[in-house]
Amino acid sequence: MEFLGKKIGEGAHRVVYEYLPDPEWVAKVLKAGDGNAKEIEHFAMLKANKLGHLVAPCRRLGKDPDVILMVRAERAEFEEGEMVKVPLFFPDFKPDNYGMLGGRLVAIDYERMEAPTGCMRSVEWRKRGIQW
Repeated sequence: MEFLGKKIGEGAHRVVYEYLPDPEWVAKVLKAGDGNAKEIEHFAMLKANKLGHLVAPCRRLGKDPDVILMVRAERAEFEEGEMVKVPLFFPDFKPDNYGMLGGRLVAIDYERMEAPTGCMRSVEWRKRGIQW
């Protein structure tokens, strides 16, 4: 895939690359599962419910379900032990799943999600994960 740049991250189901045609976006390439389809579906649902500002926007890249594009967020940096508000409907809160976009904390890995609500919870930011 000639549009992929340097690998910038990898999880159990996807690999994230720089998107060469536009550095404002990243490409998420599926290794296994249906995470890309879920993320597209979740973004559309959140946007329709006026909660799209809680996640980095994503979109399909053509008809290939194995690759999606997502707006590139900056790494989220907080002090150890700082309290951070996150939506209740994101069950997997670890620092690598979040980034900063336009000065606000957004989810960048939201393939797993519960029914959206506007409810938030405070969590303690830890380098090794979040303490509830």
